Amino acid sequence: MQNNPPVVMVVDDDPLIRAVCKSHLEESRYSVLVAENGERALRQLRTKKVDAVFLDILMPRMDGIETLLEIKKLKLPVRVYSMSGGGRAKLDQFLDVAMKFGADGRLKKPFSRAEMIRLLGEKSN
Repeated sequence: MQNNPPVVMVVDDDPLIRAVCKSHLEESRYSVLVAENGERALRQLRTKKVDAVFLDILMPRMDGIETLLEIKKLKLPVRVYSMSGGGRAKLDQFLDVAMKFGADGRLKKPFSRAEMIRLLGEKSN
């Protein structure tokens, strides 16, 4: 029987989004890791057990799609949820591409704590 809370990583270049997501998840008793870009997220994923990742699609240096593809290459038992505010293009386009590349779910920014928790509960064991 496992007593440790599920570990969720939040990857977003916006420090406010990371802080809000972290707070939402901790309120729901998740253990939370944060990363400000895809490269840092991948470093953590190689050394820590993570159950789920909320991954921003539009980030500098290594975008969310690149990061998603690298996570899939690691073949880890982790669910990845894409999130985006859309930027200059239509929001659904980015989220649709992420789903085609293997994301397990999607969130349109802004989203609520309830939406995050619902996604985490949909495919949990």
